[in-house]
Amino acid sequence: MRKLLTSLLVLALTGGVAVADTYIGLFADGQASHCYAPTAAYTTTRVHVIAWLDASWVGQISACEFYVENYPLDGPGGIVTPVWSTPLVIGYVNYGIALAFPNPLNGPLAYLGRMDFYCIDPAWLGDNYALAVRPSRQSDTLALVNTLGETIPVAGGQFTFNCTNPSACDCLESVATADMSISNVKALY
Repeated sequence: MRKLLTSLLVLALTGGVAVADTYIGLFADGQASHCYAPTAAYTTTRVHVIAWLDASWVGQISACEFYVENYPLDGPGGIVTPVWSTPLVIGYVNYGIALAFPNPLNGPLAYLGRMDFYCIDPAWLGDNYALAVRPSRQSDTLALVNTLGETIPVAGGQFTFNCTNPSACDCLESVATADMSISNVKALY
């Protein structure tokens, strides 16, 4: 029985999903509990940009850099209005943006800002329309800077508009860490 439990534990750890402890995420609420929301004509859907800090984070956040992949352009279908928690903003969210915070931000949930998506045409952001936080196209950097001046690379979260299956609309993309069958686990013993 002990070998079976150990084997299952090894399989779960090696064949599971890698989840970042510290990341810049996109959320439907300021408490970072949901990563998806519906849209409707002539309504605004707010997406909060929050740095999720794990227990090993040292200091406060003084800056960050990232970009949002699949960021929709303003047009007849809708309008996006970003509002950041600082006036010190360089760049564009759809290419590469750097934010500096004169008053450093505390964790574990550090509020970086928000993006308001005003939908005019329901087809503008269709079913399962996903945004993802990625390294800046300008500098290839996805990082937070702490008050000690250390630049710490982090992971990026994702957000889904009009999610048709909420159990599949995760806050972080799934990244397989290994491909291992039961026979591979048995071979370890």
